[in-house]
Amino acid sequence: MRQQYKVTRFTSDGRMEKKINDQLTKVQKDINDQLTKVQKDINDQLTKVQKDINGPVLATQLEPNILPLTVYNLIVTSATAGWTPVRCIGYVYKDLNGNYRIKLNINGTVTTGYRTSHTMTIAGLTFKTAGGYQALSVYAAVGNFACTIPTSGDIKVDHASANTSSYNVSGDVELESKPTWLV
Repeated sequence: MRQQYKVTRFTSDGRMEKKINDQLTKVQKDINDQLTKVQKDINDQLTKVQKDINGPVLATQLEPNILPLTVYNLIVTSATAGWTPVRCIGYVYKDLNGNYRIKLNINGTVTTGYRTSHTMTIAGLTFKTAGGYQALSVYAAVGNFACTIPTSGDIKVDHASANTSSYNVSGDVELESKPTWLV
């Protein structure tokens, strides 16, 4: 709410009163201009935040490397006795260089027994060949090390001999190409 302030001062010729009122008017105009600018800046920031919230749809339209982030159930197999996938999910995207990547989380159980490694295969994708093995995070109580095997869809978990009953790995790794199941 903008208000106008007037100073009434009794002077013999009125010049001082006019001068003060002119200065107040100028100060009020400057304040109102600054308020208008601040309101515009706030509205611009709110618009930007709204665009960021609506990101995936807008980003897909503006940036061709960003794919809609659909989480896929991955088909994960293993020769380890009793392998049963519990939760195997991932989503594929392209990085700024146009390389396909997958962010994944794999959890499964096996027949309890002593072993030193576990290899599982994700159907329909191939991990990057150049650069070799890519590290993954592994559940600490089971594995010491997990990585992708280049030119395949294999993930290997190595650990000291232990009585294991489940394997859990997660990570963000580069792919050789678009997975066959990606729509």
